Parts: sequence; C-alpha cells; structure tokens
Amino acid sequence: MFKISSLFRRKQYEIGGITQGFILPEIDSETAYKTNPWVFTCINIIGKKLSAVPLKIYQGDKEIEDTNIELFIRPNEFISFGEMLEKTIAWIELWGNAYWWMIRDSKGKPIKLYLLRSSLVSWQDDPINLYKKFYYNVGSEKIEIDPKDIIVFKNNNPFSDRVGVSTVSILGNTLTADNDIRILNKNLLSNGAVPKGVLYTEQSLTEAQIEKLRMLWEDSYKGANKAGKVAILTGGLQFQPIGLSPEDARFLEQRKLNREEIGAVFGVPPAFLGDYEHANYKIEDQRRIFYVDTIIPYARRIENKLNQSLMYEFGKDYWCQFDFSGVPEFQEDEEKKSRVLNEYVRNGVLTINEARERLGLEPVSYGDSWWVSLTLSPVSKSIKQETKKDIVKFINELTWEKKWKAFIQRTAPQENRLKKEISKLFEKQEKEVLDKLKENWGKGIKDYTNNIFDVEKWNEIFNKKIFPFLISFAQQGGDAILVDFNIDTSFNVNAPKVQNWISEKIRMSSEEINNTTRDNIRNAIQEALDNGETYNEMAKRIQNVFNEAKTSRAMTIARTEVTAINNFSMLEAVQQQDLNLHKKWLPALDEKTREWHAVMIDYGSIPLEDDFIVGGEAMSFPGDPRGSAENVINCRCVLDFVRKEEI
Repeated sequence: MFKISSLFRRKQYEIGGITQGFILPEIDSETAYKTNPWVFTCINIIGKKLSAVPLKIYQGDKEIEDTNIELFIRPNEFISFGEMLEKTIAWIELWGNAYWWMIRDSKGKPIKLYLLRSSLVSWQDDPINLYKKFYYNVGSEKIEIDPKDIIVFKNNNPFSDRVGVSTVSILGNTLTADNDIRILNKNLLSNGAVPKGVLYTEQSLTEAQIEKLRMLWEDSYKGANKAGKVAILTGGLQFQPIGLSPEDARFLEQRKLNREEIGAVFGVPPAFLGDYEHANYKIEDQRRIFYVDTIIPYARRIENKLNQSLMYEFGKDYWCQFDFSGVPEFQEDEEKKSRVLNEYVRNGVLTINEARERLGLEPVSYGDSWWVSLTLSPVSKSIKQETKKDIVKFINELTWEKKWKAFIQRTAPQENRLKKEISKLFEKQEKEVLDKLKENWGKGIKDYTNNIFDVEKWNEIFNKKIFPFLISFAQQGGDAILVDFNIDTSFNVNAPKVQNWISEKIRMSSEEINNTTRDNIRNAIQEALDNGETYNEMAKRIQNVFNEAKTSRAMTIARTEVTAINNFSMLEAVQQQDLNLHKKWLPALDEKTREWHAVMIDYGSIPLEDDFIVGGEAMSFPGDPRGSAENVINCRCVLDFVRKEEI
C-alpha cells in the first residue's frame, strides 16, 4: 500500500552556505502535484490564466511589434512562450525557484530561452553576487552555466536571497492529512455497496462453517448490482448494522477544510476548486478578486524580473508589461463605467469634462456646462446649437467604445487560436521546404522554388485546417449579435449562403497566403544564387522567410480573417431573423486606425443590403474581402446595428 509518509521527509537544508535547522518538511513535489487534485488545480489555473495574458513590448513610451524579439513568441524550437510561462509558474509553486537559460548569438544577444528543471539545478555560492556558477545535472553530465545567462524566478523567502519557498512545502501537514482522508474515503466507498454490519449467532461454529457462511453471504449480497437486496437469515443468524462513526464523518468534513486551506495558500478562490457551498460572494466577484489579488501581482513579479534580467539585453529603453485590458473578468467593469458615465451626463450629475477626466481624456471647451435630462439642453444659454451636436456625439462615443471593446474581447482569443494554427502550418512548410532543398541541392535545377514548394498541395491543406476555425468563429459572431437583441435563437451557420461564403473566403485566402510564401521563397533563393551563396546560407535565408511568417505575418492573417468572419456572421444573423435594422461602421478605437476608416463614424446608418463607400471602395462590412488590402489587412473595425425607428 502507498505510504503517505513517503510523500514527505524532514531534512536539514542549506541557505547561504550555512546549515539551518528544520524549518519546513521537504516535499516530493512531483507526487504532491500528481496525487492531490487541489494542488494540481491551483497550480494549473494560475499558470493558464497568467500565460493567456498578452505580454507587450515597449521601447520608451511606444509599444512595438518588434518580431526580432522572437523569444516572446517562440523561446526555442520545442515550446511556445505561453507554455514556457505556464511551466515556469508550476516550478515556482512546486520548487520555490524556476530557471531560464539564455542562449546567445555571436554578438552576445539572447536568441533562445530554455526552461530548466528546477530539481536538476545546483549552484556554487558567491557571497557578493549570490551565484558564482550554475550547474545543470542531466544524467551523468554536469553542465556549467555562467550566472549572467540564467534568469532566476523565485517565491519570496525572507531567510534567503537564493532559495524561494515552495508553496507546496507550506502545506505539508495539510497534504498529509488530505491524502490520509482520501484513502479513508476510498475504503468507505469500496465497502459502500455491502450491507454494513456484523453477522452473529449464539451457536458455536467451526472454522469451515464460518468460511462457508462468509462465502454464501458475499455471493448473495456483496456487489453494487446486489445493493438493497433483502437478506434472509436462518439458523439463528442475526445482522447488526454498523453506521458511519462520528469520527469518520468528521474526517470527510475535514477534507473540505483542507481544500479551503490549500486554495487560500495558493490564492485561488473556492469557486475555482468546485466549492460553491462555502462561497459567500458571487462567482463573478471571485474571478475578479483572483486576478486582482493573485494573477496581477504574480504578473508584476514576472515582468519585473524580465525587465531587470532580460529586456535591457535588447536596449536600455526596452521594457515589457502584461496587458490585462482584454481580460474578460474586467470587461464588465469597463462597460458598467461607460453606462454610468452616460447616465450621469444625461441626467446632469456630471459635466462633460468631469466624465472625460474619468475616461482619461482631455477637457473640451464646451464641457464645463451642465446638461439637463432628455433634451440635452445646456443650462448656460451661451452654448451654441452646434455644440449640442458635439455633446450628443460624445455620449454616442461612450456606447461606441463599449461595443468596440466587447467585439475585441470576443475576437482576441479567436485571433490567438487561429494564429497558433497558422504558425503550425508555416512550421510544417518550413521543414518540408528545407528537406526538399537539401534533396535537390547540387542537381543543377534552374527553378528550385517549384521543386520544393507545392502551392496547390498547401492550398488544400490550408483549406482543410482553417475552415473549422472560421465556422466556429462565425457561430460565435452570429450568436453574439442575436443575444444583443434578446433573440433566443442560434445563428444558422449551416445555411448554404453562409457555408458557400466561408468556403470561398478560405479558398481565396489560402491562395493568397501560399502564393505570397512561394514568392518570398523564390526571392530568397534568387538572392542567394545571385550572391553565389552556399547551401547553408540559402537555407538560412529560407528560415528567415518562415520566421517572419510564423510570427508577425501569422498574426496579421489571423486578425484579418477573424475581423471578416465576425462582421460577416453578424450581418447574416440579423438578416436571417429579418430584423428591422440598419447597419453602421464603427472604426477601431486605437492609434493604428486608418484615416479613411476613422471618418466612417460620421457616415451614418444604411440599409443592411447596401454598401458602405470606404476609401472609394464598396464594402458591405469591415473586413469584406471585396475591399483591397489597404482596406482589410489588420482591420479591427466592427459592424453595428440600429433599429430603423431610432434613426
């Protein structure tokens, strides 16, 4: 039988080169993680939530999309940045420390990051610089690593600058008790289908008679399929039932307390552990509290370490920060804020400038007057009539901001999912192209491109792989707009018009994507041939083509496709319901919005079947593939709908 004591062992350990007495039980972290459901859940939920938050890169006060810092997309050939971050958090919680190993190029710049197994890392102390050398112990090999190439993440420990406290180690007694109770509970359940009690008689029985009686009883009444069967006793036999003792009942109640304690130590609210009985506040509030008290502080610790130990490698003014603006748990607060400000301005509670200040906007000349309800007439008669239009526009912009943010909240995860899939396809293309280049090298082939990259084959693969994503996104987009209009019907994504449009859209996109890849490969090969480069140099050029494709280009493709499919599905959904609506074009609320898209806020509403004229082009919705690349690539504008009677 598994011994709970084997999970923990008391041991003296060394901090700062000085042997300390026993402080905490040292835990077999792997066993704790694999056997205790609450430990597993807490560590995983923290890792998954934090790794899903975008990490943005800045140079000075400007956000950059500098894809040469590919470490934050694909740290090495085996893992994505999100996966590495999730595992890093697991090691911090289980071991107290986590370690990233930086691999540098010939110029000393980091080009790869590897997450080391904390259990295999050791070091030689340095009284001044903390670490003199690091060692990575893999099998019989001991790899020596310069401390300047190691980034150390650790839990707080006031007793050591080198060793963080494992969160799991704090729970030693709780985990021991919880495992004991689980074994007890298992035994109780194992016997739960057998009539619990004792058979007794005043007659004297031989050993053979006792064994025969036991076998007869088990054959007749033991087993889940015989539970509840009436027992017939003869020969003076009597059955004495034995119920669950108060001690057993207390053990089971104790397990619930263990769950609460484990969650509290990790900073995970009860709802995330399936405990709704003891939750004394709403689940929505628990989710927000989880971010405010656990995830955001954790993120700040990670980004502070990255800014201290990594970002300066790319330039002294480079820094990074996790962006929580798109986290769903905070969106309701933003929407509520917009609604409240809207009502405050309409009812004269706040002036325009007071509302703008709360939104972080600059004051306006007309913003200090008070406005009365409904008519939006200024209390000060010195306000001109045209200024009233500006006020109405400002109030409309509050609603515009709410709708655009809701659109981004829904589509940002879609972009990430699609980008990941497209990056995988580019990765497969890269491997195939390099393999075929090696196979054809030196054969005197005039056109390497057509021999190493099959456009038609990859068009078919892209169609097959991406189509399910677009169908799923279309369903989400169509359903979302119907919910906005309180329509309890799902969008019919299987309608022939919808299926045909999506099929044609992905066919066109696949051809454009793969034709561009072919042209980029052809240009890289031609430059290599013109320069008389070696096979390795040509291969390096092709790798550069795909490095760009797997990062910024994949993101651009994903964003363009997601915007188009969501706006198309919203339009189709309201048309399927034959709603009495007009449509409007709401520009994206960021500094990258095209000038000719920004002016669409003043375009007004038009019938559903009509086209907008955007930059001189007819488009039915943002992202409409009938538009040119200048109108659709990276567009994040959103289609809005208004009832005809509100126009």
